[in-house]
Amino acid sequence: LAAHAIHESGFGTSNISLGKNNLFGYGAYDSAPFVGAYRFANVEACINYVAQKMKADYLNPNGTHFEGAFLGQLTKDSKQKRIDSKSIGMNYWYASDPYWADGIAKHMQKIMAFDQKYYEKAAIQTKVPAIPGIPVGKDTFPAGIQAKAAKDLSSVIKKGSTFTLLEKSNDYMLKVNVKNKVYSLKIAFSTYNKYFSVLNLGRVTDTDSVNVRPEPSTNKKEIAKLTLNTYVHLVLDSKGNIVMDKTKKWYNVQLANDKKGWVSTMYINRELK
Repeated sequence: LAAHAIHESGFGTSNISLGKNNLFGYGAYDSAPFVGAYRFANVEACINYVAQKMKADYLNPNGTHFEGAFLGQLTKDSKQKRIDSKSIGMNYWYASDPYWADGIAKHMQKIMAFDQKYYEKAAIQTKVPAIPGIPVGKDTFPAGIQAKAAKDLSSVIKKGSTFTLLEKSNDYMLKVNVKNKVYSLKIAFSTYNKYFSVLNLGRVTDTDSVNVRPEPSTNKKEIAKLTLNTYVHLVLDSKGNIVMDKTKKWYNVQLANDKKGWVSTMYINRELK
């Protein structure tokens, strides 16, 4: 479990671990790693949840995600699709990286070198905990985040229409606003782009904090600071395009106090675009 956390979080330095108390990247998808990942109240809650989930599900012969009680391996074809007959263990379901199990095993070896005799004497744990419920947690987005439907999502959200994105919870329910009415949508985040795309959601990355400037340059004193992993409202023009300066090196952003400023594109990651 320790090696798993080290591998997934880069010794606790990943954006997902720092921004969401999520040491295991749990709930993250290749298409939406940060937004998709579960948000935990604290690191302890994350460790307890993942430990119970792995024991009850991935390592339990009766679990939905059981493919063998070991790290295993993942084999892909030339189109990067999993070859089921050549994939096994936790790596079958948990990660799309075919070397995920190898990475964890290397950390295990460094923590405590493998000793065959030690494990042969270990008593088998027969008690299996219940599969834990999805932990309470959600991502709350800034006001004015606009999304566009890629297909009909409901009777009121038709293909090509726009709506305001409010929240995403750990169970992948989206709270949205359409014409001043709030609705909930269940979305498969592994393929979220089949359902919608977001026009103007940014997130601070690669820095502990970034300065918001009154103009697209460093010539004047900052008007605000945004901390790592803070979601950012990127300003849209009348055609729904992101507003940038002529050099395309600065984003126009709207702050929580309704003031506008400029942030270097170096420190902003576009989310769910």
